[in-house]
Amino acid sequence: QAANRLDEAAYFSRVATAIAIKADDPQLLDATKAQASKVDSLKKEYAAIKESIRALQADPTDPEANTRVGSYECFVKGKWLVGLRMLALGTDPDLRRLAHLELSTDHNENALAIGDGWWTVAERLPKTAAAKAKISAVLWYRKSLDELSGLTKLRVEKVINDFEAVNGRVRER
Repeated sequence: QAANRLDEAAYFSRVATAIAIKADDPQLLDATKAQASKVDSLKKEYAAIKESIRALQADPTDPEANTRVGSYECFVKGKWLVGLRMLALGTDPDLRRLAHLELSTDHNENALAIGDGWWTVAERLPKTAAAKAKISAVLWYRKSLDELSGLTKLRVEKVINDFEAVNGRVRER
């Protein structure tokens, strides 16, 4: 189903680009080309996990497939709850630990640790996924602020302010 939606998105991106060309509107053409490029990128990312999706249909506990599909759900689709459940079964120890922390009933008590974890993990992820992980870190940092004091609070506030100065205000995911 997701592949069909991406195929539809690619079709409509081509239609929009053709309209922009006919309208002789350079700004619209740039926007439609950027959108088409984004759709192409999403299609490639989906193609890369198709085999893992099939593996999960055969064995929902497959650790490698859970890592790959869980990462896709979190960092590409933004479906964190679905993705975290998969990452909790995956092979990456850092992602697995963060998923367990977020899914636990006392996750608010671990907000700083979760924020620090996502910030650290972001350093080794590809650019787009890293941005999503940092957004998650900022959200958890914000939840932790009331419980912090001293240098830790100053550090967390600086991270939030620096990130949002470049990327804009982070909203709930």
